[in-house]
Amino acid sequence: MTVGVLLASFISDDRVAAALLSNVDYLVAADGGAAHAKRLGLDVDLLAGDFDSLDESTLSSYRADGTSIVQVPERKNETDAELAIRLAIKTARELGDRSPSLIVVGATGGRLDHEMATVLHLASYAEEGLEIVVSDGMSSLFFLAGPAKKQLVWPPQDHRATADLYVSSVALKGDVYGLSYTGLEYPLNDFHLPFGSTRGVSNCAADPRKARFEVSLREGLLAVIVTPDRL
Repeated sequence: MTVGVLLASFISDDRVAAALLSNVDYLVAADGGAAHAKRLGLDVDLLAGDFDSLDESTLSSYRADGTSIVQVPERKNETDAELAIRLAIKTARELGDRSPSLIVVGATGGRLDHEMATVLHLASYAEEGLEIVVSDGMSSLFFLAGPAKKQLVWPPQDHRATADLYVSSVALKGDVYGLSYTGLEYPLNDFHLPFGSTRGVSNCAADPRKARFEVSLREGLLAVIVTPDRL
């Protein structure tokens, strides 16, 4: 099962963002993410948050449509993003999928504190084995928790070549061991990437005709970030 979470922060490319979320099995919008959903033409299954960043007319339209709504006080112990992510995963597990895939859009490009907290919160679920992608429609972040091997295709909707993309790897929680790449210009094989190292930043595709590359690791928690060089 694939669940989507639409947050209130920046979206760089509406077309790609809509394509990423259009086929999810269940979509949760957090607060201002509901306004993104309206603009992108996406149906929301659950709206959650304190709604301090959502105008009353948009909220009223969701109520009129009969959308399920979970409203919480502004003074609370978690962000709207954490609430929405938790509810999305909880729903999937209640429907019988203990390890759903998760697509999160609108988590980056806004307040740095929220961005870092959300990414690290998602990393905790990646350690549990969930497959997660975070995107603003242009740049995307994937998690790998070792031992793991993942073939990545980006952008996923049209398989354009990755020659115009940067591919970066960042150790998230301690060192990463056994890091290997195939399909990238600067190969690594069984590499030890220390926590805090920038060694994994700004790789690119080895073959501009291909949109696929593979990242594997033996141990550790890794973020793989794909970013267009036109930014």
